[in-house]
Amino acid sequence: MQIPIIKPKKGPPLTIEEISEIKQHSSYEKSYLKTFNKYKKKVEHRIYFKTSFWWDIFIIALAALANTITTDYFILATGDTGLFPGGTATIARFLSIVLDKHITSISTSSSFFIFLFIVNLPFFVFGFIKVGIKFTLTSLLYILLSIGWDQIITRLPIINPNEWSLIINYELISSLPTEWSSKLWLFVFSIFGGFFLGTTYSLTYRVGSSTAGTDFISSYVSKKYNKQIGSINMKINFTLLLFLLF
Repeated sequence: MQIPIIKPKKGPPLTIEEISEIKQHSSYEKSYLKTFNKYKKKVEHRIYFKTSFWWDIFIIALAALANTITTDYFILATGDTGLFPGGTATIARFLSIVLDKHITSISTSSSFFIFLFIVNLPFFVFGFIKVGIKFTLTSLLYILLSIGWDQIITRLPIINPNEWSLIINYELISSLPTEWSSKLWLFVFSIFGGFFLGTTYSLTYRVGSSTAGTDFISSYVSKKYNKQIGSINMKINFTLLLFLLF
């Protein structure tokens, strides 16, 4: 028999003997812990929204900006056979390359972020069920802010990734006898891109969020089996890379 939750109501209070009898019931501890955890979460949510909510939003927006800069200036700028990001972004980049010829109404970067959002939809569902609401909602916000930053950056005059000559002509520059080779330029791009991506990961993890995609699986496995999230991410990214190669 389930012990009902005791709420204040009109009438005489429970006697010490009645309270002692309830505590001795086999289902008391389970019912007590369930009620305690429920109200504990409510209090934590109130404290979070009063103290840390807007700061976390700012950090996630900063991380999304770093991700968009990496994608637009250091990954997509290297062309269809250039650099690829990790996780589900690899799949999104592959789809944007394959379907880019059939989608002429939007830019390559916009199509990439649209595919990134679509690819992440199943992971958002998984996150709500297995990982947690805050983790999932902030990860969703990260993706949406990345799309928003891309729309702003691609409309900037002169320094947007579609017009900035330093970015779009790196292959032309590398063809000059006295300049670096295109492979060396890709290496340079990968260093800067890796720095910004590393910044993105550290910022999102710091506020208890993620960059979405396989981070949901990594976080779930890490918590369930007490494993390092970095090593799990590396294994997942390596598996995705092999899958796309073959």
